Amino acid sequence: MEITNKSVPDQEQLLIQAQKVVNSVGIPSQPKIVLDIFDLIDRPDTNFRDISALISKDVSLSAKIIKVANSPFFAPASSIESINQALSFLGLENFYQLILSSALEKAMSDHSPEFSDIHIFWNHSMNVAGISKMLVEKFQLGIGDALTEQHAYMAGLFHDCAIPLLMKKYENYSKDIGLPIQNNPLITNDEIIYFYTNHSLAGYLVAKSWKLPKNVCSAIRYHHDERLIDRDDWVSRRLVSILFLAEHLWQDTKMSELPAGGMELDKTVLDDLLYEKILESVLDELSIKPQELDDIKAEIFEQM
Repeated sequence: MEITNKSVPDQEQLLIQAQKVVNSVGIPSQPKIVLDIFDLIDRPDTNFRDISALISKDVSLSAKIIKVANSPFFAPASSIESINQALSFLGLENFYQLILSSALEKAMSDHSPEFSDIHIFWNHSMNVAGISKMLVEKFQLGIGDALTEQHAYMAGLFHDCAIPLLMKKYENYSKDIGLPIQNNPLITNDEIIYFYTNHSLAGYLVAKSWKLPKNVCSAIRYHHDERLIDRDDWVSRRLVSILFLAEHLWQDTKMSELPAGGMELDKTVLDDLLYEKILESVLDELSIKPQELDDIKAEIFEQM
């Protein structure tokens, strides 16, 4: 649906349209085995053997988990070849993140097999998730149980999860939008012009359907919004700021590694003045000085 007049729809109208879009293509469901694993992890008497036995029932998920455990982000000293090894090396908290990553990658790949650039999209999501987690660790940005490293990782992982869904729904999406994985605050405006919704709103609905925490869902919904978020919702506002900065750092350090050719990236013209204004606001929100970013850029190069 392309908007032909200059009226700007309100958020409620856009959210209704996003719901229609995700309903029409179907939201990839969180696999039951993943819910069972999370329930098992939460039990105080659970041991690694129980978790490994449950995961091993799903051969495909097991393979995904071992693949991600061996990735540069987790950087094992030697190759991990079993679920038990992955658990022992990572610990339960990191293993939780790994299961979520593996489940989402499998769900999106199965749901959108025609998306030929899924690997570019997925590597971007994984990198932004890892950088978001690193920011919380390095700058001590957590807020007790309300905002943890795990929340930051989930927000990074799911922030663009609706892009394959929109590409599946609209065959001209690539022609009109490209692959919007750059940190461009204006990209969702173009999506609204052409499709009367955007990937942030649709991603918010996917995150809700996977029962992610409220602050994570809010961060996904507003991660391209130059206003960031309602100024009264300071926990979600911080998480949105972390996500914006993670995308900025990824763009600054990893964009050059993308293969030449293939799908054209974000076709929206970047407003440099707007971008710098948002970045300044984000750094102020997180109490981070621009010169402090150099250290974490070096860590990103080393770990990813």
